[in-house]
Amino acid sequence: MVGVTPKTAHEILQDLLREGVLVMRPVGKTHLFRLNEERSIVHEVLKPLFLFEKTLSERLFDIMRAAIKKSALKDNILSIALFGSIHTKTERATSDIDLLVVVKTAELKKKAEKLFSDIDQQLSSQWGNLISPYVNSLAEFKSNAKKKTGVVPNILKSYQLIYGDRLEKLLR
Repeated sequence: MVGVTPKTAHEILQDLLREGVLVMRPVGKTHLFRLNEERSIVHEVLKPLFLFEKTLSERLFDIMRAAIKKSALKDNILSIALFGSIHTKTERATSDIDLLVVVKTAELKKKAEKLFSDIDQQLSSQWGNLISPYVNSLAEFKSNAKKKTGVVPNILKSYQLIYGDRLEKLLR
């Protein structure tokens, strides 16, 4: 999952164990590792770093929401849903931020694409990930959901709401 071989992972764990960053507990033929809470590097560096990483996506979405609320399209964007590898936590450093954007009418699609292009320019320079908006009009979204075409059926199975109404509400 992180792109290292079992041998390399074992070597890294052994190094961290020798440095006192990890504590190992044997359970049968298995070894369980945990952070050594007594080490200052763990509670002063690693734990804050893990907490920071955990809040990164929410901070990114806050920036996105603020840009949308300042835009002329704010009342015409019905929903924004995160899907794909970032949502499923299988992303890589270069993964796109896959978003389903539902707007009121087909005429607004180009404007929404431009808005997200502008947001992407701001965020990709700061965060390194590109925004990939999949913009649908409400009618198009309902049609794709009903016909089970495109990525919409998969998005409906698993997504994170970023802005606006839940997708299920839009289908009513």
